[in-house]
Amino acid sequence: MRAQRNRIGTLALAAFGSAQFYVESDKVETGRRLVVHQFPHRDTPYVEDMGRDANKISVTAYVADAGAEDAATSLRSECDARGPKRLRLPLDSFLVHCEKCTRDFAKDRLGYIAFALSFVRDGGGAAPQPVAYLARLVTVAAQGTAAPLTALADSRMRTIGLPGFVADGAADAVQAAAAAIDAVRATLPLEDNAAPAVARAVQDLNDRASELATVGTVPNTHGSRSYLATQRTASAAPLVDAVTGAIAAVREAATDQAAAARELEVLAAFDIEPSRAIVYTSSRAQEQVNASTVATIVRVAALAERAVALTESDIADRRAAIAARATIAAALDAELDRLGSGDEHGVFVALSDVRGRVAEHFTRLLADLAPIVTVGVPATMPSLWWANALYGDAARAGELVARNRVIHPSFMPLQIEALAR
Repeated sequence: MRAQRNRIGTLALAAFGSAQFYVESDKVETGRRLVVHQFPHRDTPYVEDMGRDANKISVTAYVADAGAEDAATSLRSECDARGPKRLRLPLDSFLVHCEKCTRDFAKDRLGYIAFALSFVRDGGGAAPQPVAYLARLVTVAAQGTAAPLTALADSRMRTIGLPGFVADGAADAVQAAAAAIDAVRATLPLEDNAAPAVARAVQDLNDRASELATVGTVPNTHGSRSYLATQRTASAAPLVDAVTGAIAAVREAATDQAAAARELEVLAAFDIEPSRAIVYTSSRAQEQVNASTVATIVRVAALAERAVALTESDIADRRAAIAARATIAAALDAELDRLGSGDEHGVFVALSDVRGRVAEHFTRLLADLAPIVTVGVPATMPSLWWANALYGDAARAGELVARNRVIHPSFMPLQIEALAR
């Protein structure tokens, strides 16, 4: 009896909100939102996963019997109402929004009134966050890399209790890192009031290299009159704080964050070549592990600050935002591929968080930015004419000159690129 109440012939009973109807067919679509970036002279595309696609549900529905007209009115009312409602299909149940309710005369049957219904599954999420808030989340995620870097260095680095050349090698690695950071500092234009402090931070990293590279456990010692053993551990936290602090200081003091992002690319590729191709002793192996760990600290810190610099850069159009998002994603992915061992898991998670936050920021930013359009005229016109014709604002003439790299603003090309708004 239940099957008969829930079905008429081949039609199964369904409902949307309080409205009941019969379903002839229903389709549920799901998948991922993928953006495929293809680059010149590269055989492999970059596929960017933008998240799960909104589930779309299509239903061919009928209302029937003596109360068909009332049922049709009820269904239309539910579809017109604001907010999500429960859609109950023969095999599934979803909380959905009605996107479209179409009276489908072509599918009417004797005694049946047909509708084509389209639904979008409710996500239950909040509205998109402001761009400034998402940029702040990138900064917080970047700062969150320091703790796992310290844990990684504490688990790997060791100079105490080993031959002197191991400590010297670790100090040399720290000084090499300081020299690389100083090269970036010297290249970037910095705020006048911040430049001296940045220089001191980098110089301090170089001068304290031996002290900062002293990591490990001091063995038990006995005083001349004491029989109680003491043990002390020297953490790598001061080293990580000094390296990440110097890189952050350089980025924060830069007058142009886009330039800072470009220069930090050098530090993001920082590495220290092994002093010997073949390692014969455990002490020599530890020397190379120490140098490799210092290089990892520099790369991860530089990538984190580069992500922050990109989010704080002045990006005016969608093309630039897409390029920035793809660039930092590729750089972060390259480092994530290098973090493969178990003790690197914490750093992997922290850097993955940076990647997710920066992608979220640029994806939200794209919604606010204007696309680039190409416009042309049959005669050469000055930039002031173009700015007034396109925007009604002659003050934007300089923007058009800079975008099209024009030598003289009075002689613009016949075809130019401009923001759509």
